[in-house]
Amino acid sequence: MLTLYKRLIDLRRSDEALSLGDYQSLDAPDGMFIYVRGGKYTVAINFTGEIQHLNFGGEILVSTHGDRRGPIITLELRPHEGVLMLKD
Repeated sequence: MLTLYKRLIDLRRSDEALSLGDYQSLDAPDGMFIYVRGGKYTVAINFTGEIQHLNFGGEILVSTHGDRRGPIITLELRPHEGVLMLKD
C-alpha cells in the first residue's frame, strides 16, 4: 500500500494535470467510476466483484494491484481494481 501511495504522489508532483487539471466524469457501467484528468489521464475504478471490460486503451501507469504497467488496447479491470492510465 505504501508503494502505491508513493507512486501516486510522485506522479502527481511530476505533472500539474494530475493536481490542477480539469476533471471530466465519463459514462461507466454500474459499479464503476471513470474520469479523465487534465485531458490526458484516465482513472478507472472497479468497485464490483466481477471483471469489467472497457473499450479504451492507453498506457497503465499505476494499478492498485501493483502488478501491471504498460500499453494496453482494451482495459480489463479485475474485481476491486483501479488504474491510472495515460490516454492514447
